[in-house]
Amino acid sequence: MLLLDWLIVGAYCVIVTCVGLAFKKKGEGGVDDYFLSGRKLPWWLAGTSLVATSFSADTPLFVSGLVRKNGIAGNWHWWFLMLASVASLFFFARLWRRARIVSDMEFLELRYGPGAGAVLRGVKALFVGVVFNVYALGAWPVLGLSKVMSTVTDWSKIYTVLFCSGLALVYTASAGLWGVVVNDFIHFAVAMAGAFMLAGFAIHAVGGFPGFWEKIHNLPETAFFPSHTPEVFWSSPLVFFFSLVLIQWWARGVEGDGVAVQKLSACKNEKESFCAML
Repeated sequence: MLLLDWLIVGAYCVIVTCVGLAFKKKGEGGVDDYFLSGRKLPWWLAGTSLVATSFSADTPLFVSGLVRKNGIAGNWHWWFLMLASVASLFFFARLWRRARIVSDMEFLELRYGPGAGAVLRGVKALFVGVVFNVYALGAWPVLGLSKVMSTVTDWSKIYTVLFCSGLALVYTASAGLWGVVVNDFIHFAVAMAGAFMLAGFAIHAVGGFPGFWEKIHNLPETAFFPSHTPEVFWSSPLVFFFSLVLIQWWARGVEGDGVAVQKLSACKNEKESFCAML
């Protein structure tokens, strides 16, 4: 990396840190202010944060790998989740805001009572908070982050994880949800600008759109639906496709995960939570 590259990285780190410190006072009013932005989050900021959260460091690597191995149809690994998103939009977005809870775990105790419901809430909180978020879900973006940073900067994986986690900890711990969603907005803008620039460079490298289309339009990998055996557990493309479309989308949870629930609960009202999910 050149000096200009390091200056851009340094400026980015300063900006996200300053954002967290700037919103520090907004998170000091209590539990709702810290974890739910005082339930005053505008729909466009909550919605952008939801999208940005799903566009973490591992996502471009994961999707690129799917397309490289299985063609365009490999995207059905995650395209099928749009069905769950539609269900969340029309059936659950307003209800989460109406429940006035801080987290989705809190809903378990409200639903099943202070006895068994409290036990279930505690067990699931430990499982999701420690096992799933740290060792399963958390491992994906951290692995993607370490791969990108170690390639671009020659940093070691340990140093990369410690530095980036420490930077995120500063603005999340300082300002709570306000610091997270505002920085998510910045992250998303940077990520989208970079994605479009990379696409432009890639198209230019193959001679523009005419050259690009000439190279790919007859390839089987450009099929929208699975037309060849994907490198997964199933041998039949049809079984692979329908298992995703008919089963996986609701098995993954149509009601929304903890990240979505927190941001929908932080919206100003039910209408804003609906617009955020939309």
